[in-house]
Amino acid sequence: MEHSHVFRISFGIVLSLSMVFLPLSADVKVTDEVNAAGCPARIPQGAGEFEIERPRSTGGAIVRAADFGFSSANTNNAAAIIRAIDHCRKIGAARLELAPGTYSCFDADHGVIVADMTDFTFDGRGATLVFRRPVRRLFANSDRILTDSNLLVTNCVRSVIRNFKMDWDWTTDPLCDVGVVVETHVDAADNASYFDLDLPDWPQGHPRYGRPLPIQTMTPINAARDRLTGDAPNRLLFGLTEGHFGSKMAWLSKNRIRVWPGVRDPEQFCAPIAEFYYGAEINRKTAGALVKGVNYRLFHYYYGKGGITLDSGRHVTIEDVDVVSCFGMPIVVSGALEYGQFVRVTSEPKPGRPCAGTSDGCHIARSQGHVKFIGCRLSMQNDDGFNWHDCFTIGVPKDARHLQVTNLRGPKYLGAEPGDELELLRWDFRPLGWKARLVKTEGDSFVVDRDLPPLEGEHFLIYDNTYRSDYVLMRDCVWHDTHLRSLIQPNHVTIENCDFIRTGNGVKMVSAHSREFWCEGKGSKDIVFRNCRFEHTNLTADWRTGGDAPEFETYVRFPRPKPYPPGNDVFTAKLPPDFDPGFHGDILIERCRFIDPIGTLFVGNPIRNLIFRDNEIEMTGQRKVRPFAGGFRFGTAQDVFITGNRYKIAPSVGAIQPRIVGSVPGLVVHGNTIEQ
Repeated sequence: MEHSHVFRISFGIVLSLSMVFLPLSADVKVTDEVNAAGCPARIPQGAGEFEIERPRSTGGAIVRAADFGFSSANTNNAAAIIRAIDHCRKIGAARLELAPGTYSCFDADHGVIVADMTDFTFDGRGATLVFRRPVRRLFANSDRILTDSNLLVTNCVRSVIRNFKMDWDWTTDPLCDVGVVVETHVDAADNASYFDLDLPDWPQGHPRYGRPLPIQTMTPINAARDRLTGDAPNRLLFGLTEGHFGSKMAWLSKNRIRVWPGVRDPEQFCAPIAEFYYGAEINRKTAGALVKGVNYRLFHYYYGKGGITLDSGRHVTIEDVDVVSCFGMPIVVSGALEYGQFVRVTSEPKPGRPCAGTSDGCHIARSQGHVKFIGCRLSMQNDDGFNWHDCFTIGVPKDARHLQVTNLRGPKYLGAEPGDELELLRWDFRPLGWKARLVKTEGDSFVVDRDLPPLEGEHFLIYDNTYRSDYVLMRDCVWHDTHLRSLIQPNHVTIENCDFIRTGNGVKMVSAHSREFWCEGKGSKDIVFRNCRFEHTNLTADWRTGGDAPEFETYVRFPRPKPYPPGNDVFTAKLPPDFDPGFHGDILIERCRFIDPIGTLFVGNPIRNLIFRDNEIEMTGQRKVRPFAGGFRFGTAQDVFITGNRYKIAPSVGAIQPRIVGSVPGLVVHGNTIEQ
């Protein structure tokens, strides 16, 4: 029987404030009283409650992987587990058990694959699975081979995968090293500037000594290796695609290397998308910016493979799994999954190691929605702490029924399959009322089953309506010492009783698309944050000047007109005339605690129906803050409610007076207090 979920949509006063009050050019104190009697027309409800079903009792057998070659003496244990799962599928087994111990999964072409199981439990029984697989040479950052993930769960129904650890073979193939800058050299000649790094973890010699050592990114880290820092230059990028080598390097000794940033090694693979990481100016400026004595995380890998990948299926649970480290993203949802959950899944590095995952910590790339994260912990990854979204792409009519994809990542990036419903929007997100079925993909084009509409503007926005990653619930989770942002791009999201500690940036409800890179985010609505703690977030802002450094932000990024300015800035934040402020909206942030925010609490452009109420903001004086700390800034905005918030500002902070800046029809400010 089809399971029905429960969620609530409630309405308060049905009269929008924007219909009552004239636009207010806001530059007011948070302690002022502005339209104090106003109430929201809608109270956001977020994801509501929904159930992920567990396996039903079938009376099936219990199978042990040891009977299929799963052994500490075997180095290809992923294949042994797959053989055992195949047997379980054939006999309708209810359970597969591993055994305590450490097991090598050095299979060349795949990780562990749990596929096509119903009412099934995979019980690791505390086993540690250590993975190692050769690098593939892929051509774009978005390219993925699902079976390369350490664990791929696909096309399963009412299934549980639980109780084991996964790690990578750092002994012979470290994912990341710590390098200390010991020398820099800027040369007048093109491509002759360099810097030298010591690798202190390998006094006996690095396992790749004498062979090329790829370096894809570098990010600064403290000496104890338990905190990320913002030392400048904060992040060096040399190319992120799996198999891409990065910059030219040479071994100076068994644990010292020389790197020529921005210089290609002609003998190594360079992904086509990485061309702009090279050049004489990049070489000279990068070498000149590095500072002796700074510790960097040297990532040899970035995108690719992955830890846990939850693909298609319904009612799938991953619980009590520890992703100690992985090549790529520790947690990935990518496919036609509906109703899935991660319960007590962690990804934190071993003491002394500089990272857990090598890229985004938790990624929903596409799904059919209803995903939970309960009691999870994550830290010390690279890039975004979490990024939940669906993809779209851009294209133009090639003829009546051929839709040519003009984003350089091509049709594969969207992930559309024959039979999927495609929808076109104008370049500015306005609906066209046009939908069709995808017949097939031919080269760079989608072939559809009805004539295309006339093109308005440079391109269409192309949506695949198969994927709607809505209804996401995160509860009782801790994200700490993460590298960059927390990105929310679906609708109907609840995050409650969670801690965000020393995160690199703030929480963003965003949409951004370009001709060259990603196209993500269709507008975020009905978002709830409740009873969460935000402590010393926007960590990297401590080391730079300028900007709002917001705790929360909404924005839309469009392709910048060509030619691009220096720095490959392919996005523009300029909104089209009459852009809908409700593209992002119905956002409730209540009963949260903000400890030492460095900048604004919320920057909204666009935003409609923001409710920021009954929160505590504490500035202890332990962190230098900006003059506008604790304030709000709005661009295209409507119906904003800032009420009942309590500020506690230590005397050492100084005379901080948080303000609300922007032209906001329907602004309500009421009951906010400051204790200094």
